[in-house]
Amino acid sequence: MFVRNSRSGVTGPVLALVAAPAALLTAGEPALTEVPRYRLEVGQELVCRGSGEFQYESGKFDTGDTRRFQPA
Repeated sequence: MFVRNSRSGVTGPVLALVAAPAALLTAGEPALTEVPRYRLEVGQELVCRGSGEFQYESGKFDTGDTRRFQPA
């Protein structure tokens, strides 16, 4: 996206001022599309736990789950 200022005719610097902060926020972080990879040895396991709570007018609903992954 280029913005043209009718007074000075400047186009590039406006784009740089908008894009630079976004680039700094993501520097050094893995892309969101990358999936974590684990190579488990025999005897190791990966345990994933999660829980949630939903409150409504007449009460609440709690959920929880545990998944264990072991090499075959």
